[in-house]
Amino acid sequence: MNRPKPHHNRLARAAEDIDVTGVLNPYVQPYGQLCVLKHIIYASLTLSDPESLIVNISQQIIKHVGGGPNAIWLKDPNGNFFKTVQDGRLLANDEREVIEAGSADMPDGVASGRMEVRQPAAPDGSRTNGFGVQDIFPFKSEGLTSGFLVAGGSDAQDRDLYQLIAHYTGIILNNSRLHQEVEEITGLMMTQNEQ
Repeated sequence: MNRPKPHHNRLARAAEDIDVTGVLNPYVQPYGQLCVLKHIIYASLTLSDPESLIVNISQQIIKHVGGGPNAIWLKDPNGNFFKTVQDGRLLANDEREVIEAGSADMPDGVASGRMEVRQPAAPDGSRTNGFGVQDIFPFKSEGLTSGFLVAGGSDAQDRDLYQLIAHYTGIILNNSRLHQEVEEITGLMMTQNEQ
């Protein structure tokens, strides 16, 4: 018969006396952020279409981060930004807002590559550039901006997480672009080989 050793009982009683939540509290927020990031990245691994990717990312933000509304804008080859996803829903082409390259409507800092752009409120209390929120997180990879996330209702902890999400989204979108280029080249090579 296996009887618990006396020192095991003392350890169990000692563990009950310690406030474990207080000891583990500093680790709760970073662990939660890593879990959210893991869900977003894992859910995006099998997708190569940029629009499917960002719809998934927006939905994962709603599911795991909560907070206020979010919108994702993608950059086209001409340098224009299109609002492509709003709160997890892919917008139809006629619903998409456009910010033209070099426009005064472009949020300051998006093109320059800052990690986060905090939009100040206008004197009347409204937000500048019509975004209605103040936190904008550019998607950057290899020095290129491929889009940005506009997030509302975020606090300091959420902003840290949104920065991580935006960073990884930039990498994921760059990988998607490279994957599409490889598919195009492979298709051309297959066509040439058939001739």
